[in-house]
Amino acid sequence: MSHQAFEVEQYLAEILAVLRERPEMDCEICERLGRGGQGVVYRVLQGPERTPGAIKIVSVEDSDVETNERYRRETRFMQRVSHPNVLRIIGEPGCFKIPSLPHRTFYHFRMPFAAGGSLAALRVFGRQPLPAELLGFAIEVFTGVCEGVRAIHREQVLHRDLKPQNVLFLDDIHCPKVADFGLAIAFESTHSATGTNEKVGTRRYMAPEQEAGNAKKSTIAASTDTFALCKVLYFLVAGRDPDSGPITGPVLPGRRFDLLNELIEHGTQDDPSRRFQTVDELLSGVEVIRQNLALSANCGSDASLLMPFEPSRCRYRRSELLAYYGAPPRERIVIKPEVELEVVIQRVNDLTGKARLKHT
Repeated sequence: MSHQAFEVEQYLAEILAVLRERPEMDCEICERLGRGGQGVVYRVLQGPERTPGAIKIVSVEDSDVETNERYRRETRFMQRVSHPNVLRIIGEPGCFKIPSLPHRTFYHFRMPFAAGGSLAALRVFGRQPLPAELLGFAIEVFTGVCEGVRAIHREQVLHRDLKPQNVLFLDDIHCPKVADFGLAIAFESTHSATGTNEKVGTRRYMAPEQEAGNAKKSTIAASTDTFALCKVLYFLVAGRDPDSGPITGPVLPGRRFDLLNELIEHGTQDDPSRRFQTVDELLSGVEVIRQNLALSANCGSDASLLMPFEPSRCRYRRSELLAYYGAPPRERIVIKPEVELEVVIQRVNDLTGKARLKHT
């Protein structure tokens, strides 16, 4: 446990006493959900109806100007982005001090409770490799993650820490939520957002220009996030974390998966100019793969005979795709709404019961 997280735990009673004095903080802490480098996340019951939620409490030394600014920036960005695939803040974030630690500032903000856990914890994606019958579901989840990141980019924000642990599920495993804006920066701030030679992010999912620190900061752009997204796609289909750096060679064997393998390899190139430059470009490539999977599932065709994925031409129009394929039905897992989420996840993980691939 980090020193900062330990402080939150050690002085929790005093922290809660301060928070209870604020009318907007009508919540009861139930249990710790996780600890990070600077603070702790707790499950809470909120308001008179005791709605499940979560609260993040962070402890920062007052003299650490850069980290204080980073947490103020995180809450601003989470408030700016409104999208079904981005985790939102509930109410207003805030900061406070406690008498026992006058030299530290505590930041807090509330979020919905991620009942489905993180993408990293969803065991259906822990198989090596992913069963072919769940590949359509993996592409659907990945598309949702990309949609969330695209919304973040449209607000002129780079995430810079995309990984399975930062993709959460509330009560719908078809709707992933991009979370944790702790390392996010505005597009125009890529030259000065971190200290000298500081490396930010998670190494296995980090683009080479992030690993280089300030030496290559001028190359940090939307393609930095698309690199990490393609690493997340690798995790989804390979069932394990990727190695650091570019991915070469097939992730899944077989000609049916050539397009998927090519997309991941193209998206994780060392040279940022040779990757997907925007999430729109990446989503165009993913749409080609999804349509190929749907068509091959319908007619048993070999993927090599279908519409090719061309890295140099990623801007396929939806009308162009539909003209080529004739709008095949979309694959998704059909789950009755009354089934409890925990049961749903177990059924998906076991590949049994009523959670099955079906055309809708």
